[in-house]
Amino acid sequence: MPTSAQARRHNRELGVQPLPGQTQRDTGVLLFPARVFEAVQTFARKLAKGIFYREIGSPFPDNGCLLFQCSTNADLVRNGRYINFEALKDLPGVIPGMKRDKQELHDQFAMKLTVSDDQTTFVVQFTLGAVLTGVVFGCVNPGHFEQSLSDIREVAGHAGPLSVLQSGVLDDVFKQRAGARRVEATSPASASAQT
Repeated sequence: MPTSAQARRHNRELGVQPLPGQTQRDTGVLLFPARVFEAVQTFARKLAKGIFYREIGSPFPDNGCLLFQCSTNADLVRNGRYINFEALKDLPGVIPGMKRDKQELHDQFAMKLTVSDDQTTFVVQFTLGAVLTGVVFGCVNPGHFEQSLSDIREVAGHAGPLSVLQSGVLDDVFKQRAGARRVEATSPASASAQT
């Protein structure tokens, strides 16, 4: 639950007014803890890899790259649309039917899959109920998406909306940076410079 001040701020941003007898906190605005988004990222990674395997017939490589962007229904209320889906609306793709006991499940889960002709890149767009949307960009070629992501982040000056679910290239960069920091912290030169 958000605090009263947080609920008031979110309600103001979303144009939500409490009904008579309701407090700002009773309007239904929720704050998701970080672990919920971590779970959504895990779901997105497994979904993308599973769909890749089903469609391509081979496992997604460990050094391939998966990038992810998600939105909540608060983004829909703020913007009147899901910006991530609108940006990708002209992307051709397949929307598989989802049924259980002859009942359509698109109100619970829906997805659109786009795969490049050479089957090296793909995009999975999905919705979970009326609450969450996500887009996973995948590429089997190490470094292909990572360079574009680095360029975007450099121009924007911040991390941006995409999170990295998997990357052999960025994992190596992170390991090298972490190793360099450990060496700096433990080298005799850095110890003598501190004294």
